[in-house]
Amino acid sequence: MSHKTLAALALTVAVAALPAGAQDPVGIRTATLAPEGSTWMNLLQEMAAEVKEKTGGKVEFAFYPGGVAGDEKLVVKKLRIGQLHAAGFTALGIGEILPEVRILDIPFLYRNHDETDRIRELLQPRFEAALEEKGYVVLGWSDTGAVYLFSAVQIRNLKDIRARKVWVWEGDPVAEATFRAAGVGPIPLAFPDVMTSLQTGLVDTVYISPLGAIALQWFSKVKTFTDMPILDSLGVMVVSRKTWAKIAPEVQVTVLEITRRWSRKLVGLTRKENDDSVKVLQEKGLELVKPDASMRGEFDRIAAQVGRELTGKLYSQEMLDEVIAALATLRAGK
Repeated sequence: MSHKTLAALALTVAVAALPAGAQDPVGIRTATLAPEGSTWMNLLQEMAAEVKEKTGGKVEFAFYPGGVAGDEKLVVKKLRIGQLHAAGFTALGIGEILPEVRILDIPFLYRNHDETDRIRELLQPRFEAALEEKGYVVLGWSDTGAVYLFSAVQIRNLKDIRARKVWVWEGDPVAEATFRAAGVGPIPLAFPDVMTSLQTGLVDTVYISPLGAIALQWFSKVKTFTDMPILDSLGVMVVSRKTWAKIAPEVQVTVLEITRRWSRKLVGLTRKENDDSVKVLQEKGLELVKPDASMRGEFDRIAAQVGRELTGKLYSQEMLDEVIAALATLRAGK
């Protein structure tokens, strides 16, 4: 064996023997649909700064915001092949990895933030365990805001929406089932294509949070939004277990404490700013439309139909029964 080979072998052994903290920083390439400058992106940047500071530069997040890394289905593929290390997902993206998470996204099933939070608390521990089995560690659960219907015209009932050109997120089984139950034939499009489609008139009705409508400028292409939230849209940030394993255990504890604390902060801030955005949109000239009295009953019917239709496809009957029973207990004041 040559002197050069011996030297290279010795260097390899020496590096392997270094404690985790002495090795190169772990860079975490992270994708998100959150636009640059948005509430979500600003908080993620602050979170990343604290992680870098508290870990002494041993862990650094690098973000790819605004969908520049692709739609969420493409991001999942990039995670699997290691092009990306982490992602901030909506329910659609995390549902590509763990379909049963979509039970948290059934529209009209949860009537307020408290119900949403209680059911999330009930199910998240088992979701985290299942995601870890699939190769991912949850860094934090959050919100993208209460979702409303935005349209070029007033939508007060199902008859109104059936006459519209409605966008549905391409490949989203929950959204597709929802509009089928409402008697709507929606137009499937990838998320990055929505703004252009609103501009050209390919679609005239979309669903998004008021905060998101402002951040993405979709509000500028519609005139009304209906005053009956569809759901609290889920957000979750995950990192691949392969990348996570490169971080020393004691540093993992620090990172997880920071990311989960910031995720909880993001939920509160998103909900507050979402409520504030309702007023901002009205000031910008959008009409907040009061739905007909019949809409609540129609939406309850849709929730029940969607829940049944997706049972066995995304989640089990046992899980759906558990959620419905928990909601009944909450509503009974227990």
